[in-house]
Amino acid sequence: MSAYEAHFCKVLKFLRVYENLIDCHLVDFLTEDLWEKCLPKDLKVYLEKRGPDVISEINQFDKANLCQDSELYEFLKDAESLNLDHCQDILTRHNFLNIINEAKTQSSKPLQSEFMKVKKWHEVEVFTKTVAWLNQSQSCIVIDAGAGKGYSSLHLSNHYNFPVLAIECSQINHKGAILHRDLVNKKSKQSTSLINYAVKQIDDTTDFVQLVKDHYPDFYPEKKLVMTALHACGSLTDSVIKSFVNVSDMKCLCIVPCCYHLASQSLLSVYEFSKNSRMLAQQSTERVKIKDEALSPSLFYRAVLQVIFRSLGIQDVKTGRGAPLDSFLIYAKWALKKIHATELPTDEKLYDVYNEKKALEWKFHVFQLLRIRLAPVVEAAIILDKLLFIQKSNVCTKLEVVQLFDPLLSPRNWAIIATK
Repeated sequence: MSAYEAHFCKVLKFLRVYENLIDCHLVDFLTEDLWEKCLPKDLKVYLEKRGPDVISEINQFDKANLCQDSELYEFLKDAESLNLDHCQDILTRHNFLNIINEAKTQSSKPLQSEFMKVKKWHEVEVFTKTVAWLNQSQSCIVIDAGAGKGYSSLHLSNHYNFPVLAIECSQINHKGAILHRDLVNKKSKQSTSLINYAVKQIDDTTDFVQLVKDHYPDFYPEKKLVMTALHACGSLTDSVIKSFVNVSDMKCLCIVPCCYHLASQSLLSVYEFSKNSRMLAQQSTERVKIKDEALSPSLFYRAVLQVIFRSLGIQDVKTGRGAPLDSFLIYAKWALKKIHATELPTDEKLYDVYNEKKALEWKFHVFQLLRIRLAPVVEAAIILDKLLFIQKSNVCTKLEVVQLFDPLLSPRNWAIIATK
């Protein structure tokens, strides 16, 4: 059993213990008494004994200020140990960047941010350098699946001289990619000749080889195919991985999965990830730690509003974003107006409901913080499910999970890299 497989087994065992906590929806915290339903008894008793002070204990866990004999400490320690960066075979971001920076994969021109925001430039710079490191012979055609506005595609073509087929399903993004290419080339006074664009919906039946033949008849089959996808949303990740496994012409893979909630099933079919669990995996634990985002009043306001909705017989509505947070009264009136509620409670009624539930706010925040600590564990399961699917195909000579990006800049930062 590989270290990846052993870690995956531990993760699944842990997730099954806390399945109720993972699968629930925070908006139902007050209406369905999730505190009682979803927390193990011993942990719940400890949390209630500590009261609101337990919030600081959770936040201070990484500074080793928490009692090591408590149920809370065991929960946090176990969750931390199952994050991907604690897997034995994981190549750390620091070590991996040292490897690719020392490799002889120099770009042909000085690197420029090319009209990208800081986050996108950080991702494109590291991602394209990784692809170049994977293909130091330069004898390849890069497929950029789900290319979006073509930032990575253009950078690979302009700075590393790779022929790139950028495939995107959105006409809007396709037009944006062309405009971006023209803008960059005008500024740099060059003409891109190695990049081609295709508008096509990618799924399990997509014939990537034929697409390459159509766009690069002079290069194929002399050059090997390299499959890449930066922040491949949902099922796109699975389709790309299946193609890499099944198509012998594809020799390398570099993919960063994203938008887990848009995928409907696992590749190994050994654990069913609910939509709520996949949504939870999207949480950025690192950002929560430094910004205290978990304690925003908006989520508790929404949970109280759910109580009011239930009393009015309103179900399955979304209020969306942009709500004012000056007070619960202002928030509730904004939300009721937005959903066009026909029966509006009085201000007094809104105040009464909020004041009645206010004493439970600390429990709500604790519950939320515990779920966020589980987020990277669920993400580990999702990423390892995909990696082990590739591993079990027995087609790779090298297969790794690498943290490519700074998690504070780019929360979806885990890449699966494979070579046949």
